[in-house]
Amino acid sequence: MHLAAAEYFRSENIPFSNKVTIGGYSMGGMGVVSLHRHIEQYDTAGLIVESSYPGGGVYDLGMAIDYWYGLDLDYTQVFVDPLLSNMDD
Repeated sequence: MHLAAAEYFRSENIPFSNKVTIGGYSMGGMGVVSLHRHIEQYDTAGLIVESSYPGGGVYDLGMAIDYWYGLDLDYTQVFVDPLLSNMDD
């Protein structure tokens, strides 16, 4: 979105900052980490990540999956099918 906005503003001869702040929570937190990495590795537009706020994402999927089990929960009270019947998959 920032790149599209920058292109539009440039076409209108309006100054537009190349500084960005990115943030997200849960799956959005993972997106923030991914976007930050992408900008660091592949940015050709000169973006500057001024602030980055990834929150609540699952950054170690293996640990999260291992933690899923052994919680002594009745998963029939938490999930419904098809997730419940496919938990082990």
